[in-house]
Parts: sequence; C-alpha cells; structure tokens
Amino acid sequence: MEVPASTKFTWKIDNFSQLTKRKLHSDIFIAGRCKWRVLIFPKGNNVFDNLSIYLAIADPMNLPHGWSRDADFSLSVINQFNNRLTVIKDVKHVFNEKTSF
Repeated sequence: MEVPASTKFTWKIDNFSQLTKRKLHSDIFIAGRCKWRVLIFPKGNNVFDNLSIYLAIADPMNLPHGWSRDADFSLSVINQFNNRLTVIKDVKHVFNEKTSF
C-alpha cells in the first residue's frame, strides 16, 4: 500500500482574540487526494472558553454512501508571543459519513 505524500496547510487568523463568531472554517485544501478544511470554535465546542480545533472533510455530502478515510495528522496552534505556549497534537482518526470531523 502506497503512503500518501505529506501535506502542510497553514491557516493564519489575524486578530484571533477579537473573534466574535461561534465557528470558523478554513479554505479547502487537498491532502491525500481528499478535500479537507480546518474547523475552529474560538470559545470552545461543548467546553467552556477553550479553543476547539478539528480537521474536517470538506465535502462529506458529495461522497458515496459508506465512504471512509483514515488520516494521520497533526494540528498546531502557534503562540506568536510565547513559543512555549504553542500546542501540537498528533492524531490518528477514521473519518466517515457519521464522523466527518
């Protein structure tokens, strides 16, 4: 089985602390022949006042019934003021029509 090439996607959000929207999503990018986007909840998703960040399938409704995608990925939140506060999470996840993020 061929291992797909590694892809790096960077999403810079200006004035993050000023965000008022409950949820934001990045532009679509392609990795491993799939369309993805990053989804964030600046004030948390079912957690109080903590950033929630997800990798999500960009177009799950356009995929065939029974689809699934295995993904090994890393999500990083870079603290521009104090690099020691940067957070990196390595994740393995199976995306499917019930769990598209």
